[in-house]
Amino acid sequence: MMPQQLVKDWMRHAELPEDLFLPELDGCAFSLGGGMDVLVEAPPGAEDVFVSIIVARAAVGDELAAQLHACMVLNAYALETRGGVLGLDAARGTIVFAYRANAELLDAALLDGIVNNLMDVAAGLSRKLKDEAERPVRFAAAEPLSSDDVMIMR
Repeated sequence: MMPQQLVKDWMRHAELPEDLFLPELDGCAFSLGGGMDVLVEAPPGAEDVFVSIIVARAAVGDELAAQLHACMVLNAYALETRGGVLGLDAARGTIVFAYRANAELLDAALLDGIVNNLMDVAAGLSRKLKDEAERPVRFAAAEPLSSDDVMIMR
């Protein structure tokens, strides 16, 4: 299925108003409230569907450094993000939680499950990002890797 058609089918499945579809984005945008906006799009030429959720406004100066550090901590091993990625959208001045899915593997119901799961994860990440960004940044002293740290496949 073409990604743009998948987004339109998903909108019908999710019972979203047709006017939320933005032709210039080949996607739709809506607000969850609390400053969390959701964008589900299929850019021209892409074979994937992209889900982006604003989880915070980007800070400035030292606060931005702490915020980006918190993003990196939460991104580590994708345990907190469930496969999505936190990052800086510098053009919009926001921290976004983004996910990319192969449209060929999806139908409207599967995409609906993905979007709903990501919205739940984003709500938790928004709180964790705030908490993590308020902690002092500390790094453990880096030590050289030993043979105990490296698994060699034979």
